[in-house]
Amino acid sequence: MAKHKSKDLKVKTNDELKEQIKLLRKEQFNLRFQVSNGQNENPARFKQIRKEIACIKTILNNVVLTKGWGLNYMPKRILTGKVTSNKSDKTITVLVERKIMHPMYKKFVTKSKRFSVHDSKNKFNIGDIVSIRECNPISKNKRFEVIY
Repeated sequence: MAKHKSKDLKVKTNDELKEQIKLLRKEQFNLRFQVSNGQNENPARFKQIRKEIACIKTILNNVVLTKGWGLNYMPKRILTGKVTSNKSDKTITVLVERKIMHPMYKKFVTKSKRFSVHDSKNKFNIGDIVSIRECNPISKNKRFEVIY
């Protein structure tokens, strides 16, 4: 197969791009099989296939992330945490915990962060588990809203 130009790929539909990825994956599998049997004549082709698959995936992701205006946007972060305070009006404080592996000791360490979250209905109480989504700044500290 010849190397694909990104201009040629952008013209194709999503279905054609997905079919192209399937064909490249089959060729990649066959090349792996040839390498294991010692029959591979073109070792550089494996790297080419990986680059072509990455290029097609990038184009597919840009198509998915494009809004009606034709602009790319970042997906909003969605986090899950526990409500620790609901004293303020239309604001709750959510504690989001995540586990990371310590780089030297290889043990999992719990990291936590508190977020001020907009709760327009004053619905949640202390101890509730909520999902929050990133949004435009509502106040000095509020950058998240509750997903109802």
